[in-house]
Amino acid sequence: MISALIGLVEVPALARVYRLQRTEFDISLVCFLGVVLFGIIQGVFLAVGVALLNFIWQAWRPYFAVPGRVQGLKGYHDITRHPGARRIPGLVLFRWDAPLFFANAEAFRGGILQALTEAPTPHARW
Repeated sequence: MISALIGLVEVPALARVYRLQRTEFDISLVCFLGVVLFGIIQGVFLAVGVALLNFIWQAWRPYFAVPGRVQGLKGYHDITRHPGARRIPGLVLFRWDAPLFFANAEAFRGGILQALTEAPTPHARW
């Protein structure tokens, strides 16, 4: 049984998920342990519950970014992940990675105001 279980776990893939998206790794670990400790059916219910809670959390507090141009890369990229990114003078780009609805409207407003405050060039008041 243990040898069959070892064949199901892809360690290099899990290591990559750990490096790229720590939250997703933690969720996969909780789901794996749920199946091992509580059984298949209960573990699947736990996995569905954890995935639903994660979905609600990400909709409530989604990721947002201020993108800029990075030399040598096509497109626009998050300036927090690429500190050398150049912003366009007089323009503030803002990327919101979720649907906008009543529960995350205040986070959206805060992100926009933060992006305007941190803009390198002056902007008009509104």
